[in-house]
Amino acid sequence: MTKEEFANLGVGETFQLGCRKFTVMEVEDGCDGCFFDGDCYFGCLGYELQGNYMLPECSNFNRKDKKMLFLKRWKMNKPTNFRELLELQRILDIETAKPRENGFEPRERLTIDIVLSIDDEIQEWLRELPKKYNFKTWKEKPYSREKELEELTDVLFFFLQYVNHTMAEDEFEELFDEFDSFEYSTLSEAIFDLKRYLYSNSYEIDELDRAFDVYLGIVKKRGFTRDDLLETYWKKWQTNIKRINSDWVIQE
Repeated sequence: MTKEEFANLGVGETFQLGCRKFTVMEVEDGCDGCFFDGDCYFGCLGYELQGNYMLPECSNFNRKDKKMLFLKRWKMNKPTNFRELLELQRILDIETAKPRENGFEPRERLTIDIVLSIDDEIQEWLRELPKKYNFKTWKEKPYSREKELEELTDVLFFFLQYVNHTMAEDEFEELFDEFDSFEYSTLSEAIFDLKRYLYSNSYEIDELDRAFDVYLGIVKKRGFTRDDLLETYWKKWQTNIKRINSDWVIQE
């Protein structure tokens, strides 16, 4: 990374300074909330570090994108709400998109990639359903409620990725916070509608948020809670961030 690229590090990206990790966040005005809180033009420590290319630029006067930013110390804590889920997902997506240690460079991610990933995880979840609901009627396998929850949570990862990709936070946040989705009389009806909304109208936001609403209804119908999703997401996130240069590349 060049000095200029680091100075203009994008919103949501992370960087290391000593033993601490920071996230670049956008703000409308001022330095409130910045770890290096203070007036950058009157002796702020951050201003001195920026001059030595140890911190990215935060002033809209000095940045190419003309955004006003602050630098937040990044703490790995369990998320407690939808916005915190989105921030963790944004960090994971940024790290996943970077060139890997073995030289592999992921291509740009498209909306269709995200939608197909949601569907793929839905299929993974369907394989973990108990005998009564499992479409693999010919195959006997033990049922694990913990494994079912993990697969349901994997679906959430890509819904969050879609929200960050389209910047549709408000529509999805309200659904997650209320956690009051319509409950279908049968699981098969819910699965049918989930797939239908997922692939309708060229992946527009109003259809994908309906799919998300159905997804949350399925979570409830299977007896899981919002806290279950938050807890399991956090555990899986910590695993996934370590898999980027191991499980997700070809090992020689």
